[in-house]
Amino acid sequence: GGTSILGNVLSFGVILLYAMVFAFVAHASQELCGLRRFCLGFCYAICYGALFVKLVDCWRSREKEDMFEVKYNKLGRPLGLFMVTMLLVLVQVMINAEWLILEPPKVVRIFYNDQYWPRCTPDDFYDEGLVLSLCYIMVLILLTVLLGLMSFNSTKNHRESRWILGMAILAVPTFVIWCAWSTLGAIKTRDAAVAVGLLINATVLLLLGPVRKLYLLNKYQALIEEEEKNTQEEERRSKVNEYSSVYNNQYDNAPQLHDGASGIGSQRGYRYAPSSRSGR
Repeated sequence: GGTSILGNVLSFGVILLYAMVFAFVAHASQELCGLRRFCLGFCYAICYGALFVKLVDCWRSREKEDMFEVKYNKLGRPLGLFMVTMLLVLVQVMINAEWLILEPPKVVRIFYNDQYWPRCTPDDFYDEGLVLSLCYIMVLILLTVLLGLMSFNSTKNHRESRWILGMAILAVPTFVIWCAWSTLGAIKTRDAAVAVGLLINATVLLLLGPVRKLYLLNKYQALIEEEEKNTQEEERRSKVNEYSSVYNNQYDNAPQLHDGASGIGSQRGYRYAPSSRSGR
């Protein structure tokens, strides 16, 4: 279908989410602080932007019984869908870039629990700022949930709209928990909360997205192979039956009795019987 490119974008975004875990596990540095602030929202925007555009396509074709009736032209073409997704991602890019310009990333060391901890600046508002930078992502998830409910009855791509709705719904409690933990929890566990949130969201997107598609493709391939095997078996049996029929008819020398010939013979026998008697 025309949305295959969005599946590739989603897979790429999931890989980036897993890669971002390492940025929050390692100790903070000036480079890592800038990477965290810019790439966290960027990676989430790629994933949920692709899901939102894919859901829009499901919504517009929800009343089409035959998928061949769905026309992919203009922005509905694969390149157009990709560009729309990139425009959604661009909004988050501008938010992150503005934050980096107004507040350049730096690292300070704070004394906590009898030792010094490296923290990204501003140390008293860094975690809250990180959560606030994802407000656009939260709005995108909310719109995905609403649009998923509107296109719940769509049968396109094995009811893909319902699976996308499930991804968005599962993202809501995950965001609530890790955002609350990263802003209200102990300082030494706040980065870990973001990493755990990344792992959970990436795993949900991976299982309900690419892995599900891979399962459907394998299942479809197995059905095709089974149909081909059954077709070959039927053709083989048909050839065997035809050969057996020809072989039996060719060597069938058993005598046969025909009613027409026997009737003619009896009439002939009756016709010549008086002549033989008169000769005597």
